[in-house]
Amino acid sequence: MTENPNEAENILHNPALERAAALAAWQTIETDPEQQARIAGELAEAQKQAAQEEAARRAEQEAKEKAAAEKKAAAEKAAKAEQKAQQIKTEEDAEAQAKAAVDAEHAAWEKEMVERAEQRDKEQQRRAPEQVLERTLEIPEHIRDNPHYQQALADQRALQARLVNAQAEWIADANSFQGSVSPALIDAAETKEEKRGQEPQHEARQDPYEKAAQALDAKPLAEGQEIEGEVLAVEKNAGNHYYIVEQDGERVAVPAGEKPEYSAGDEISAERTKNGFEIGEAYGYGR
Repeated sequence: MTENPNEAENILHNPALERAAALAAWQTIETDPEQQARIAGELAEAQKQAAQEEAARRAEQEAKEKAAAEKKAAAEKAAKAEQKAQQIKTEEDAEAQAKAAVDAEHAAWEKEMVERAEQRDKEQQRRAPEQVLERTLEIPEHIRDNPHYQQALADQRALQARLVNAQAEWIADANSFQGSVSPALIDAAETKEEKRGQEPQHEARQDPYEKAAQALDAKPLAEGQEIEGEVLAVEKNAGNHYYIVEQDGERVAVPAGEKPEYSAGDEISAERTKNGFEIGEAYGYGR
């Protein structure tokens, strides 16, 4: 992470950090054990407050930079999408499905990150409950004139930097993970589009049933194959009806005839023979 030349100046003028330094210096020369204990409690609170304020300042700056980068990336993505849309006018349905998959994966990632953050906050609250002091200690004026004050201030700055950098590294790791998702999906989409130029000849030789199954995002039933499962939906393609059956976590398309006998939620068995398809009600055997 690139260091901002104004970081030292911002930390220097952090009132909470200066208070922490003053308390640390006071604690060094204080001889009363009871007063030292109170100073230690306030010192911990001051350190925490200083770190939170600096982390908030950095997070705000990084949010602005991230927003600008995302805006630029979104503009480039929109331009690229428009160019591809002009080249592939007949693939609107396929592109919509691909976009829905990307959105779903992105939404799942955001949900996971939010849940992790919430869980982490809960764990931190359970492990380190806040200490409530009866009143705030007033730091005597002569403490800042004490020789220990400057050293204590330097120590607090170092501690402040470690706390803030640890949080910044976590944020950078999260952003890096998010950034690694989209390029992978874009590469997959581009690979798919490169194959589209080879599809016309393949489709000319493709069986109509296999072609329909592919259009329904399902697998065709191979000759001699027998399956048993739940009907997820009854869908139509090129004027024909098909049962979409779940088999071992995969979608399988089975011809349903002009008037489908079964509906979504039914358990059926299906077998493809040399003479056609045999379909009947399933009773759970072999599942």
